[in-house]
Amino acid sequence: MKISKNFEFQLCFISTKQEFKSIELLKTLLYGESLMKKKGLSFLIAALSFQASSALPPRFQVERDIKQVFSLLNESEYKNDALGNFESLRKKDGQYELVYKLSYYGERCTLTFGRKEVERPFGGVGPQEPLEIKGTPKCITIK
Repeated sequence: MKISKNFEFQLCFISTKQEFKSIELLKTLLYGESLMKKKGLSFLIAALSFQASSALPPRFQVERDIKQVFSLLNESEYKNDALGNFESLRKKDGQYELVYKLSYYGERCTLTFGRKEVERPFGGVGPQEPLEIKGTPKCITIK
């Protein structure tokens, strides 16, 4: 498909014309008489220039947590027992509980994963602390 030189010139001219309008608008806002326009532009520039570290959306945080639970478990001393006899993983009160069964001993064990509490100012958000294993497994005898 061939594009004529006239068409290319028109596109270039339109693009240049729009950029020119944008520059003229900025000049008017910056050097204009209106104080409100200056405040509005200052606010807009300030709002767009800040970067914030925010929390992940719940869907992505849960995915990240589950990967981290199994990564921690893989590095722990409970790896063989828990991964070989895994029953369930559930979230309860902000902590994850991994339940596995030791059929040889007739026990069902629960290993808890949690994170350190972080003090944040009122309304503050940010990334959550990484998960860690909380204590040793709590085992109960099953019949």
